[in-house]
Amino acid sequence: EDEDDEDEIGIHPTALEAAQSGVLFGLIEPVDTVPGTLDEVFSNALAREPTDQLQWLLKEVQAVTAEAVQAAMRKYILPVFDGSTGRTVSLMCPAKKKKDIVKQLRKLKPPFKVLSLGVDELVKVLSQPDGYAGLRERVVTHAKEGKDGAR
Repeated sequence: EDEDDEDEIGIHPTALEAAQSGVLFGLIEPVDTVPGTLDEVFSNALAREPTDQLQWLLKEVQAVTAEAVQAAMRKYILPVFDGSTGRTVSLMCPAKKKKDIVKQLRKLKPPFKVLSLGVDELVKVLSQPDGYAGLRERVVTHAKEGKDGAR
């Protein structure tokens, strides 16, 4: 067996099929009734999407290969964890799990900087006129300062 193959993590065919099934269900479920179908057609017309948009999406999802999933994971997911690109990740969890999650994030190499906001604090930040922009600015400032804000 090639050494490079040992570093590769394969996508189990059953896992790929299960993921595809979930996506397909999510695409089909809204149009399983006549009113749902009419809503979909109307929404597509308003968005100027092709009339066969759903059929195209269904075919594309079914055509996804394990190799394509691995390539996408290497390109978009792995860089988040190896530090080769920006590492801003939003997580929501029950308060009682926060301590364990923060501990695990700090074990990553390089470790994640953690800015922790409680529900009330998050609502307060997002309810401001600058909303998400204000939250983004707070995260960027926190990252530049290099301190860890987990409490």
